[in-house]
Amino acid sequence: MRGEKQVLVVEDDRYLGQSLADALGAEGYAVQVATNGQTGLMLAERNKPDLILLDLSLPELSGEEVLAELRRGHLTADIRVIVVSARASTNPLIVAEVDGWIQKPFDLDDLLQQVEYSLSGAGLSLSLASSPILRGPDLS
Repeated sequence: MRGEKQVLVVEDDRYLGQSLADALGAEGYAVQVATNGQTGLMLAERNKPDLILLDLSLPELSGEEVLAELRRGHLTADIRVIVVSARASTNPLIVAEVDGWIQKPFDLDDLLQQVEYSLSGAGLSLSLASSPILRGPDLS
């Protein structure tokens, strides 16, 4: 099942983006990586992945701008998004538009669990909705 699921990682830190791609690939997901918001949006529109892991601090288009464009797009409005950012989930307008929020640094197992949960169709878990941050060791 996982091999059929496509995940787009939009992360400007090339090392972290590749580390996430490697970990997700090892779990059987098909993964693409974009290192800026503009490329991430283009890949999302072209390939319509099942899930996007989206950093907010991105060059060219910010993660907030990418999210807004995704939600406005006819083909991209229903793509699941998990924010992976150093910022805390304090903006309720952004939180309402995503399936999860993981704060950097994070535990890789927690991220993989949230990816699996989101792709199962369950969306944002109540534990994530009431607790804005997953913390863990830094991957970089």
